[in-house]
Order: sequence, then structure tokens, then C-alpha cells
Amino acid sequence: MASDTLNRRTKLMLAQSLRRIMKTKKLDRITIADVVKDCGVSRRAFYYHFSDIYDATWWMIEEDWEALIDFQADDWRGNMRELLHYFEENRDFVSAVLESSQSWRMEELFRRKLNESVLKRFEKRSAEKPLKESDAELLTQYFTTSLTATLGGWIRGTIKCSDARLMALVYESTEAAVTRMLETIGTLPA
Repeated sequence: MASDTLNRRTKLMLAQSLRRIMKTKKLDRITIADVVKDCGVSRRAFYYHFSDIYDATWWMIEEDWEALIDFQADDWRGNMRELLHYFEENRDFVSAVLESSQSWRMEELFRRKLNESVLKRFEKRSAEKPLKESDAELLTQYFTTSLTATLGGWIRGTIKCSDARLMALVYESTEAAVTRMLETIGTLPA
């Protein structure tokens, strides 16, 4: 038990150092030597917890999201609101990750997490009007990909608006599209 606590504390120290360094240095240029020097642990300790800088980055993001967002919950609107709030509060950090050579991994992580929430939304809505599993999966992929691209644009600054406005736009447009798609998905070509 004490060992688990110590291991978690070390991982958190390494992640906090990485986050600090990312404020002044691009993620792709950060070395393990930079991180261990900043937090005062050995390279061996770093490698005990993470395989590389990117592994530490994804762990940190998943930890952040796990603490804030219950993607298994039935409240996709609440999940989106929490995610937007996280992105707004951590815009520099998230932007640095998205500017790295591994940005696709963050987008994939986001897509995977968001997929859970969107699928739950379709399952709830399809209780009113049955939806084939293949149609639910197609719609989930479509909306998840659209939301991922939209949020990526917002984080990068190509979509300029407040998180509250973006949330309203995302929610209203998605709800309208979901309603319409549930009515027409069966008539679309196979």
C-alpha cells in the first residue's frame, strides 16, 4: 500500500515537471533528462513509470480527464461541458500536445473517450425509436469525428468563441441532428 502511494506520487511529480517544462519548451524537444532534472529523480525512476515522454503525457491527460469526467455517465452534455472547461483551463498544455508530432494520439484518446459518451446518448434516444446497432455505430463515429475536429479547431484558435457559446452550438446542433438522423437513418442507402 505504501509502495503504491509512493509510486503514484513519483508519477505525479514526473507529470507535473513535464507540464511545467511544456510551458517553455515544445513537447517534441523535451527530454527525459529535462524532466528528471526538474523533479529531482533518477532516469531509472522515470523509466520505471513511463516508457517515454509521450507515455507520461498520455498518462497525465487520462488522469486529468478521469478526475473530471465520467464518460460512462448518461450525461453527454455534462461531459462535454467538463471537457470544454478542461480545455479552456489547460489551453496552453493541450495546444502544446496538439502541436507535437504525436497530436494524433490525443485526438484518438479524445475520440475514444467521447465515443463512449455519444454512444450512450444514441442508446438513450434510440429507446424512443429503435436503431440498428450498425446505424448507432455509424452515427457515433460520425458525431465523434465531427466533435473531435470542432474541438481541435477551437483549441488551436481557428474557431473563435467562448466555451459557453461553443457548448451551446455543439449541444443544439448535435441534438437537432440526432433527432433528424433517428428519423431518417433507415432510409439512407446501405
